Amino acid sequence: MNRDIFQYFGLPNIFGGELMTKFKEDDDTATIIVEAPGAVQDNIDVSYKDDIVSISVTYKDAIFREGEYRTSYGIRNIEGDGIVAKLESGILTITLPKKEEAKPKKIIIT
Repeated sequence: MNRDIFQYFGLPNIFGGELMTKFKEDDDTATIIVEAPGAVQDNIDVSYKDDIVSISVTYKDAIFREGEYRTSYGIRNIEGDGIVAKLESGILTITLPKKEEAKPKKIIIT
């Protein structure tokens, strides 16, 4: 049975039932930041296919969480081979470089 400590005691889950994520974008990259406290690298899966970034974090024998948490983002014009994921202090940062044709072009005024 997958349930967290809050459900066990009949309390509201202050961490929520989903992954806490933030999405940032600039001219060159898109960045997804996932708060995954207590997660270890072997229990995190990040994939990119057909313009969809899928993130899965599995907590096993965790104090506050147990089970699998998933989220996905639809992002177009990404260089799939350049995607980098880094886990540091419970924060997963996924950097997605944009294709050249998706980057804004500066128009020179003459």
